[in-house]
Amino acid sequence: MGPAAPAPDRIRSIFQDLYGKMVQLFFDEKRLHAMVNAAMQERWGIIGAHIHDIGTALRHVVMHGQAACVFDRTPQPRISATPC
Repeated sequence: MGPAAPAPDRIRSIFQDLYGKMVQLFFDEKRLHAMVNAAMQERWGIIGAHIHDIGTALRHVVMHGQAACVFDRTPQPRISATPC
């Protein structure tokens, strides 16, 4: 889905893609899933970078949606990017 798509559709697509990749990794790549799990628990830098990149992508889509008056510009509480 390209940048010309409506912001709500782009956000939906981002989350669907992330979920699909997570399910695929869990069921099809058990060893890789275990490594990613260890990386998250040990707070490897690459995990923080990945979380940051996803947050940046979502922020850009939201900003485009706000510019198109699709999303409210009211400041919302900040959500922590700290992995659980």
